[in-house]
Amino acid sequence: MNYRRLIALGVLFALLSGCASTTLVPIPQTVEVPVTVVVTATPVAKATATLAVDIPDDWAEYESITGEFTLRHPSGWKIADERESWVAFELPNATHIVSVGLLSVSSEYAVGDQASVNSIVSNVVSTMDKDTQLKVLSKGKWYHILPLNYAEFDGAFKGPIPFRLVFLQAPLVPRVAVFGFVRKTGGCIALAELEELQMMMASLESN
Repeated sequence: MNYRRLIALGVLFALLSGCASTTLVPIPQTVEVPVTVVVTATPVAKATATLAVDIPDDWAEYESITGEFTLRHPSGWKIADERESWVAFELPNATHIVSVGLLSVSSEYAVGDQASVNSIVSNVVSTMDKDTQLKVLSKGKWYHILPLNYAEFDGAFKGPIPFRLVFLQAPLVPRVAVFGFVRKTGGCIALAELEELQMMMASLESN
């Protein structure tokens, strides 16, 4: 295990164990990978590469409803919704929604670029219902399993029903990004859950 992973695990464990206001801390690194935050209406381009991460052998395989992509996910997860370029899973405990998919892009940027990170926040906010409350807790670059940008939110649906949401986005090939998010009601998001999400993102292949 290298020093970067040790630092990441130490800082994140301290924060996550107490459900602090900031879950993720940007880890200093020099990797700059083209990635995107701008979604277009055009079909997702064909990806020719996957992200190099070892996936557990006992994970199930999912194929999208149009055959556009495949990915691996922990066994026992129930499909909550699926579209041409993304799928959402409900976990067995019914407190989590996990979604993974592809984005077609109209521009490229480097991991850690502030304008690009802010665009992730804008995209997430724009998808929320007008009655949903949302507060940005932290945002930036994160290099734990994949080099990516992230944004973390506290929120509440009408009711109110509080939730925590972490959105991750990483490059796949030029003009194609893979995204993933975890939304959890009634508790904090653990590091292990974000590691699972990143492995799912890494397993995605566009056909």
